[in-house]
Amino acid sequence: IRQSILKALSEKTRLIRLPLNRANQLLKIERLKKTIAQQNDIENLSVTKIAEALHFKIKDVVNIINASKDYISIDTPICNSDGNERKLYETIEDDNYKSPETYIIEESLKKAIAQSLSTLPKKERDIISYRYGLNGKNTKSLKEIGKEFELTKERIRQIEKRAIQRLRHPSRSILLRAFIIN
Repeated sequence: IRQSILKALSEKTRLIRLPLNRANQLLKIERLKKTIAQQNDIENLSVTKIAEALHFKIKDVVNIINASKDYISIDTPICNSDGNERKLYETIEDDNYKSPETYIIEESLKKAIAQSLSTLPKKERDIISYRYGLNGKNTKSLKEIGKEFELTKERIRQIEKRAIQRLRHPSRSILLRAFIIN
């Protein structure tokens, strides 16, 4: 009966379920902590002393103690220094998504590049797009682009150079100047 009760408690009381042997080890650690605290011998409450007393590895004791820590809900209210109350989840940054500012800047840059490239002849536009990986195209070497257009890599380089000169003209580059950081 006692074993069934301990098993039910270990499975149902924790947010993250510990295996039964780890739950029993945690109970032993907690009991030892209580007896040491009752003896007012808090200096001997170190992990190494607990591991020695219970004949456990230090690494195991650290892992078990870390697994037994209390969990905090992300809906927990926290107070800022200026007294405003916020939820914990409002302070956690999600690195998987771009900030709205970054997204807007990138989209605007893509539109400006597409608009600038649209002023070039088709062959020059395609060569620049392939060379620099624009408009969803993969970057290619001069030789690869030359094979696709049935031209030499020197001729592709000349066309690329002429296209870049055209893009530098003030009438075409005005769209892209706003994105240049000094």
